[in-house]
Amino acid sequence: MPLFHGKGARPFKFKFELSDVRVHLNSSSSVAVAVDNVSLTWERGPRSVSSKKGRVVEKLNSVTGELSRTAPLLGSDLVLPATLFRTGSDEAGRWGSKTSEFKLFDADAEEEEALLCTVTFELSTHAASASQPVLRTRLEVPLTSGLGSMSFALCSRMLSSSGGSTDDGCSYAGSDGVSNASEQVNHRDLDDAIAEAAEAPAFAPPSEHQQVANSMEARWQEVYELERSKQDALTIEKLHRDLGDLIVDKQRLSEENLRLKSILKSSDAPKKELLERVAELEVEVTKLKREAAVNEEQLATSYQSVIRQLEVELDKVTSQRDDAVKAAVKANERRNILDALRKDNTKPLPLISDSDSRNGSTHAQTHAQQTNAGGSSTTAAPSSARSKPAITEVTPASQQKAKSLMVRTFSFGRDKNGGRTEKGARMLVIFLLTALTRAVVDVPTVRLVNGVAPGSVVLMPVMAGGTGGLKGLDGTEQVLRNFAAGLTHVHTAFDYYNLPEIGRAIAQYPRANVFISAMTSPCFHASPPVRNVTDPDGCYNLTTLEIDSVLHDLGVTYVDLIMLHGPSEAFGHEGPCSDFSCPLNAAQWRAYAAALAANKTRAIGVSNFCISCLECLAKMSVGPVPATNQLQLHVGMGPDPGKLMSYNAAHGIVVQAYEPLAGGDVATNCTVCAQVGTEHNKSAAQVGLLWVLDRVPSLVVETGSQDHLDQDLAILDGWSLSLGDRAALDGLTEPKGEAGGRCSWGCTE
Repeated sequence: MPLFHGKGARPFKFKFELSDVRVHLNSSSSVAVAVDNVSLTWERGPRSVSSKKGRVVEKLNSVTGELSRTAPLLGSDLVLPATLFRTGSDEAGRWGSKTSEFKLFDADAEEEEALLCTVTFELSTHAASASQPVLRTRLEVPLTSGLGSMSFALCSRMLSSSGGSTDDGCSYAGSDGVSNASEQVNHRDLDDAIAEAAEAPAFAPPSEHQQVANSMEARWQEVYELERSKQDALTIEKLHRDLGDLIVDKQRLSEENLRLKSILKSSDAPKKELLERVAELEVEVTKLKREAAVNEEQLATSYQSVIRQLEVELDKVTSQRDDAVKAAVKANERRNILDALRKDNTKPLPLISDSDSRNGSTHAQTHAQQTNAGGSSTTAAPSSARSKPAITEVTPASQQKAKSLMVRTFSFGRDKNGGRTEKGARMLVIFLLTALTRAVVDVPTVRLVNGVAPGSVVLMPVMAGGTGGLKGLDGTEQVLRNFAAGLTHVHTAFDYYNLPEIGRAIAQYPRANVFISAMTSPCFHASPPVRNVTDPDGCYNLTTLEIDSVLHDLGVTYVDLIMLHGPSEAFGHEGPCSDFSCPLNAAQWRAYAAALAANKTRAIGVSNFCISCLECLAKMSVGPVPATNQLQLHVGMGPDPGKLMSYNAAHGIVVQAYEPLAGGDVATNCTVCAQVGTEHNKSAAQVGLLWVLDRVPSLVVETGSQDHLDQDLAILDGWSLSLGDRAALDGLTEPKGEAGGRCSWGCTE
């Protein structure tokens, strides 16, 4: 634009100040939603000023329910000088057009992708005048591309040639009312330069025009720097005054504190004054609570930032993990081939395959078939084989399944407005870290036949994650870790007192993808929960209510398997199930059969039932044969303690072993287990678990350690014990484990 707009056109210097800038982003715009920090640049020709970075803050309107996203650019006052020309010959003339541009940037993006939008802004429309040298306006400018809008306070200042004080009380060059010769000379020189430029002939050489323009710009810069230094000095002075006031207030509060202490020590302290002080303290407490709420909101924002970063990295890490999984599968296949080629007379014993399971073959059934005519059980290993489950190979179907589970987990912990709570963020981080760093294992299944309908079959994963020692949020997190690693069979009980916590984890997965086994308590029990119900009808009603309570606390409409936690005998009872407990056990079994018929469970079983207790149920004819019997079994008890394993196998009852490591003694005190593990490059705990899974079809493991969980699942990767290993482990008599090494705490026969 030329310096002069025609003969008689007079230039005027202006300063445009931008403050209280707020960028309002549209929550429905996908581009705007992805922005976390913004910055603003104000340009006019070669001049430009930029703001500091502003963080986008999300707030929910409790009245309208709308979510607003605003980025306040605090402490980013922008000042842009400009020269406007009056197009008329008098004060009523209009200012010539002078445009500027606002450029909004994503402060976190790369430079070439940072620009979000550009908005043209006309300065002359909001310029001050001689009658109003300072013009303040509050404006809102729409952003392009539907990103939202930007609001700000604009102050237009026209620098008069005579100096003086503006109507807002702010002093500018030569206007502070103090005689300052150097400043006055500067302004007179500036006015002379402006007048000289205005009266210069239209045919003046371009070089002279440029000299005048340069002189005007230099003088303006001097005025601007002088004004800025004065403003800084005033700000520092105000801060000093505020600091002095704070020191006085601190001294006053200290004196007030001492005075109140003396009043409290005095026996005749006025009650009214104390009450007033209590009220003041309550106000201060309220203030502190508000500050705590702000801090909590900032913490939640930090969690959300972590979540966004994890979600960005998810696709990249998932691809890398898929390649690692495929490599692991190939490595396992090569290792199995090498094992088969070993010149060892003791051949490894495979696990039950899925095809054998479909034909009804189980560890227990094979063991029963090996029982000779005299009733004695041979020590030969089961002959049925379970195919190597290994690590799940990545297929389109498995990828879709994993994606579905992740999507459901991403929704965990969100409030009704879609914001993520602190607990929800913590659980999502746990799931992502587990899912991205651990291989998912396919756990084989075993058939459960509940006996209600012909051919009615339930497939139960052979390994269950126990929850007896899990409480609170830690319990929920551990179950989520189990699920993410592939251990989707969760085992709990009424008297674990953690059903709601377990239910919160279950709720994050499709119900059909989780196998839930639960237990209810006996009607007579001396330890918590203490029970003394001796009437069979009352026992039936109590059991029915407890089944409904388990479903309610877990937040489900059915479980896959529910088991009686034990016979109605005192803890440590020796001998068979008594005539006292048999009717109570039968009453509970009737309640279980009713729950099965009502589709509250898919299968029913028992726990800690000896042969006499099972024969009692058969004699009473109150329901189907139990699908499972949960018993204690670990190294040191022998392969068939009390002939109980072979009895269950002969009657089609699947044994599920609890305490398979004898409370940890197998891992720490079993020398033979450690020696066998060294030969296979496995831990003593892994040897003990695999020995149990070779003797019975199912077991329950419980751990709060990710490393231990990985070791537990690794026993399913296809490795096996030799016949010599099994024989050495079968002959051990230590450790004893719970209840002195008995299979049941409620009976022995």
